[in-house]
Amino acid sequence: MAFFDWKNMDRLPRGLAPESVLKHRFGDWVARPWLDRAAFSSLGWYFPLSRLWAAASLAEGDADRFAAEVPFAGGEGPEGWLLDQALQGVRSARRRYFRIQDEWEQVCFGGSARAPSRIVESELERRTAGRIWMATRGLMAPLLSTDGIPAVHWQTPQPADLLAELAPMLADPAAFYAPPDPLPAIEQSHKAPGPDGMEYWLRFPSKGGETAWAKVYEPEEPADRLPTAILCHGLCVEQELWGTTAGVPHALIRQGVRVIAPEAPWHGRRMLPGFYGGEPLIATAPRGGPDLFRAALSEIATLTGWARGQGSHIVAIGGTSLGALTTQLAATQAKTWPAALRPDFLLLVTTSGSLRQVAVDGELGTVFGLGEALGQAGWTDESLQALSPLTDPDDEPVMAPDRIVMVLGREDSVTAFDEGRDLAERWQIPADNLYIRDQGHFSAAVGVVHDDAPVRRLHELMKRAG
Repeated sequence: MAFFDWKNMDRLPRGLAPESVLKHRFGDWVARPWLDRAAFSSLGWYFPLSRLWAAASLAEGDADRFAAEVPFAGGEGPEGWLLDQALQGVRSARRRYFRIQDEWEQVCFGGSARAPSRIVESELERRTAGRIWMATRGLMAPLLSTDGIPAVHWQTPQPADLLAELAPMLADPAAFYAPPDPLPAIEQSHKAPGPDGMEYWLRFPSKGGETAWAKVYEPEEPADRLPTAILCHGLCVEQELWGTTAGVPHALIRQGVRVIAPEAPWHGRRMLPGFYGGEPLIATAPRGGPDLFRAALSEIATLTGWARGQGSHIVAIGGTSLGALTTQLAATQAKTWPAALRPDFLLLVTTSGSLRQVAVDGELGTVFGLGEALGQAGWTDESLQALSPLTDPDDEPVMAPDRIVMVLGREDSVTAFDEGRDLAERWQIPADNLYIRDQGHFSAAVGVVHDDAPVRRLHELMKRAG
């Protein structure tokens, strides 16, 4: 008998997530700096493995095309039966996922209403297909013994070319980050009951040229004036493909807040061919930052406008790591946006006031080898800093300081603690809204699941505002 009888389930189960474990005392042991050391140790092989997997996904079983996409040191890629089996396995899982994704769209976005059990069945099939495709990374593991596998397929632009191209945008960041006018039409899927309320998806055209996606978690019985929190994920986080709900503060939903979880550009269903989720941000740096932020900010504005139209008198935005860097930039640029698109509150978990610091000095940039790649292409600290008007929160945010909640880890080596603290001081964030913990980058993010005081603080402030 199947573990899940999908055809008879009328409620979506909670996605794979450690919340139930981390909420207990065990979570206090997990959310410590040892977790960061373990994470960085694993990333040293996970990113090269992902590069192999992305190349295999594009190659469609062709060994020569696969080798051209890595590339291998010396230009000599592996060959033989083992490689052929791995490539065929990745191709099969990828094709199956996209077939099931297409079927899922027909079910969830089809014109006629669907029974909850049919939506649940289709969604669980999609989650399973996504996990299988993502897990075929393991088929590429034997190739890690080959020397010289890069973590990234570099496409670093030349400084003079990029600075000349971006000169008009650097002169007028407000125009560069202006929201779409008119806002794109948003298509809403059918709803299905979830563990904490109703769940559904949104899709709409992105400024980046592809389809933007967002998952919506809504209280079971939403009020007429339903507050909304738009919460953005970190780099290389693939919630919709892995079928997880990691990072979604379910307590907010249970307290009557609609939560929207967008898929960031180049992640999840928005992966570019030949790249793993999030890789283009690094591979095309420093172009990647402005390109991703421009698309993401337009989507945050679009989702904010949609939430207002759905009865949200209060809208908060926020995120973790890359999500924090994105939403803090939205908070500063939103001062020139129409009033209905401006967020009211901001939640930042592990952030920095300088993208150059994250890319060059941060430990994650070191794992990727980003600083070395930039240096080889001729980028200097001075030329990178010239891009800061498009990447850093150099202005004051649209909301008052007492409407910003920030979480920082003293041991954070990715988004440096000093840079985050300087931003908190510059923005004059009240002490009651600033959570400084003896944790690193990953352990601080996990720590918010274990001890969700910052999320509860955000809800308290939103509730006070009416």
